[in-house]
Formats: sequence, structure tokens, C-alpha cells
Amino acid sequence: MRSAGALAALFLAACASGGAPDAPGPDLNAASGGADARIRDGMARLGASPARGECFAARIAGALDGEDEEEAARIVEDAADRRAMRAGVLAAPGPVRRAFIGANFGCSLAQ
Repeated sequence: MRSAGALAALFLAACASGGAPDAPGPDLNAASGGADARIRDGMARLGASPARGECFAARIAGALDGEDEEEAARIVEDAADRRAMRAGVLAAPGPVRRAFIGANFGCSLAQ
């Protein structure tokens, strides 16, 4: 349990980092309302770069489906800040928590 907590803390520390977001452009996927668009937009609102938000959205939505995918989108949408997102991820079911951790590592290596 302790190693999972340390891993989650490491992930969450870097989760939405990546500098200040660029000026927001038109959201071409907003009409779809898909979980991936909701995650991407939420990450941007929390300060992630467009590339990082897109990477997180693709990896998380690709790793989950159904209720877990909706839960991941809700966590990002409902978070007032990065700490709130971290708390939401830590309280989430295992598959959702693992998807966020996997996205953090995968997106960090890709950028």
C-alpha cells in the first residue's frame, strides 16, 4: 500500500505540470462531450499544456471504458485545482487510479 501511495504521489505531483497553458483555441471536440474531450479540457483548465492534456486524455480514455471512463472525466472536471484532482484520483477505484498513473508516466516519457 505504501508503494502505491508513493507512486500515486509522484504521479500527481507532475500530473498537470508542463508550464502555463497556451491561449485556448476553439474546442473542436466540445460538442462530442466524450470523456476524452472532458479530460483534455479539464487538464487545460488545471494548467496542463495542450500537448500534455491531449496525451492524458488519450491514454486515460483509452485505458478505461464505461463507468470508469466517466469517473475519470468527473475527477478532472470537478477538481478546483491540482490538489483536488490528486485527492480524487487517490480516492478513485483501482482501474481509474492506475489509468492516471499510467498516463502520467507515459506522457512524461513522450514529452
